[in-house]
Amino acid sequence: MLIIDDDEVICNGLHQGIPWEENGIAVVGVAYDGEMALEFIKERTPDIVLVDINLPFLDGLELSGIIRRDYPGIKVILITAHEEFEFAKKAVQLHVYDYITKPLDNQKVLEAVRGARENLAREREAQRKLGEGLPLIKEKYLGDLLKRNIAPEQAAEMGKSMGLVADSYYGVSILNFKNCRLPVAARQVSEISSLIVDDELGKREIFATVQGLLDAGHAILVQRGEAELVMIYRDFAAPEACARYMENRTELIRSRLATVEEYFFTISLGRVYQGVERIASSYEEAKLAAAYGWRFENRSILRFGEIDTSRPAMNLNFDEEQLAIINGLKMGQADEVFLKSEQLFSLLKNTKGLDFSHVRMIAVELVVLACKAGIGNGGDQSKLASLSNDIIPQVIGMDNIAEVAKWVRGKLAEVMSISAQNRMSDAEKMIKRAVVYIDENFANSQLTLDEVAKFVHLSPAYFSMLFRQIQRVNFSDYLETLRIQKAAELFAHSQLRIYEVAERVGYNSPQYFSICFKKITGCTPSEFKTKQ
Repeated sequence: MLIIDDDEVICNGLHQGIPWEENGIAVVGVAYDGEMALEFIKERTPDIVLVDINLPFLDGLELSGIIRRDYPGIKVILITAHEEFEFAKKAVQLHVYDYITKPLDNQKVLEAVRGARENLAREREAQRKLGEGLPLIKEKYLGDLLKRNIAPEQAAEMGKSMGLVADSYYGVSILNFKNCRLPVAARQVSEISSLIVDDELGKREIFATVQGLLDAGHAILVQRGEAELVMIYRDFAAPEACARYMENRTELIRSRLATVEEYFFTISLGRVYQGVERIASSYEEAKLAAAYGWRFENRSILRFGEIDTSRPAMNLNFDEEQLAIINGLKMGQADEVFLKSEQLFSLLKNTKGLDFSHVRMIAVELVVLACKAGIGNGGDQSKLASLSNDIIPQVIGMDNIAEVAKWVRGKLAEVMSISAQNRMSDAEKMIKRAVVYIDENFANSQLTLDEVAKFVHLSPAYFSMLFRQIQRVNFSDYLETLRIQKAAELFAHSQLRIYEVAERVGYNSPQYFSICFKKITGCTPSEFKTKQ
């Protein structure tokens, strides 16, 4: 907190006459005029400013206006001799937190400052929760945008919060790196077994590689389905610039991934459109181009404008439905697995023009993915490999979708049974690595969920969900509790001052540290030190 009053006696009295530190508040300075105060604010940016309205050079109201404009996070408490309605009206217009009338009562001053501190803590908590939820919100928005689940008039408005410029030019490309040339049913059993043995690390490596090749200012990477990456190229002033950047990045991605021999992939490109609401058009074109990928060589680039659509496409992409089943399997959610499986086969049954041979192929592919997930969960590799060895002959002998659906359900049940005997799932291993990373880096005040997610090669949204599911606490609460536990240890075994402990456990603001400390321990840092 910064105290500002042109009367040095009052200023020092407020500073020294109130037990600020005992109440978890640190006075970082005093100032005797508005200009001096403004310079201090520029250098230190305090959380709370206690300021007299009558100041030389720059009065309290003028200073409050500047703070509101340039430092909206600072809480201002005005000291005044006025009680008139016009003054109160002016204070409200300036978003002043509170005002105290003279003569001053130290207890009332303390209560006002504590109220400002608690208000500030609530705001920061809300911002923290919003920040933690942003990856999920962003992922859902982009998914809805691509699938046209958002009305065109709302797309641009919602896009602003995601940093998307309404009238810029956008284009979409799709990287498919799963069986994009040959149907699974055409593979040999030995090849299917090798797919099962291959874990998720390869896919995570692909995601990380592509992400590293994209400029965050001009591209957004979205993972949709088990093996589909969508790249949204954004914020270009001219369509030619957007098209050039798409082509450049596409060639770069193809070149870099050419060394990953165990994967087949194609990259399909939609055309460039103006406006956030037209992103879906480019995505649909890229999706359609991808549906013709079976006709092209591995590592092909498929441009929508160059595809001959007079011949039928083989759209075998049910990635989202398969991903929901596999995610349920990874989490051990049997009811979810069986429900999503039923929904998938209902969708297949009602998809016009889908040949029954393709239904068999999708069933085989789903069982392959389930076995891979089972191995990732720590299931017995030999049992799961054996489970997949005779699946093609079994499926070929079936002649109706109900029989295939029943067979798949049985295979999924077997995979879950084998996986239930695991020691530690792949997801738990990743979260364990994340926890070790957090424990080693908690003192870094800039540590974020995004950074930890990147460390374990997961998207922030998926990592956030996984962390909460496995640790039974969300990321930010875990980090906050850990920091306070470490702070308590420092208080118990050292003579460090409160602000020094705050810095050592990752807090830049002693005031906010005190608020968090009391929330976790039930007492202020000063009270805790006294008990020690």
